[in-house]
Amino acid sequence: MRPTMLVNVLSRGLADDPAVTEPGGATLDYAQLCNAADAIGAGLAARGLQPGDVVAAAIPGGAAYLAAFAGAAMTRLALAPLVLGDDTELPDRLTALRARMVLAGTAVPQAVRIAASRPGLALTVLEVDGRGIVRLDGEQVFDANVRLAEPDDVVLVGAEGRLTHGAIVAAALAAAPPVPAAVRTTLPLLEPRGLIAALTVLAAGGHVIVPSEASAVAA
Repeated sequence: MRPTMLVNVLSRGLADDPAVTEPGGATLDYAQLCNAADAIGAGLAARGLQPGDVVAAAIPGGAAYLAAFAGAAMTRLALAPLVLGDDTELPDRLTALRARMVLAGTAVPQAVRIAASRPGLALTVLEVDGRGIVRLDGEQVFDANVRLAEPDDVVLVGAEGRLTHGAIVAAALAAAPPVPAAVRTTLPLLEPRGLIAALTVLAAGGHVIVPSEASAVAA
C-alpha cells in the first residue's frame, strides 16, 4: 500500500468545502485547489521540467502559492520560495539553488525579470483566478498531471534545508486536529513551518484563512 501523499491531504475536505481564503475574501474550495494544483503540475511538466528540478517561486504566500507547492510536489519538482529584499543577492541565490525556472505571480518585480533572464533559466508567470483556473504565461492549462510522486522526492528547498514529500506530509498529519476548523494562519506560507501549518489544517478537512501580513512577497 502506498503511503499517504500530498494528493490525499488535499482530498480530506468535501469538494465544495472552503479550503483557503485570501486576504480580501477570495476563496478556493477543495475541488478548485486540487484542480489548480493538478493543472500547475501538468503545466510545469509540459515546459520540460524533470523530476528533481528546482522551481524558484516569487509568488505571494496565498492560495496560488499553496497550489503551486502542491502542484510542483505532485509532479516530483522542488519549490524554493524567494523572499525578495536584497535584490543584489537574487542571481547568486538562483545559481545556488540550481533553479531551472522562476515561477512568478502576475506582478513580476523587475529584479526577478532581470535575474531570470540568464541562459538556462526560464521565467513563467502564474495566475490562479477565484475559480481555481490556472494560466501560465496567459494561457489556460487544461492538461492533467500524469506523474506519480514518491515519498523521498525533495519538494521544498529553503533556509531550513531540503524537505521531502513524505516528511512534509507526515508532519502535517501528525499535528492535524481531529475535527475540521477554520484556522487563520499565523506564520507566512513562504516559511516551511507556515506551509506545514496550512497543510495540517487541510489534512483535517479544515479551512485555511491567510492573513494579509502572511500573503505578500516582501518588496
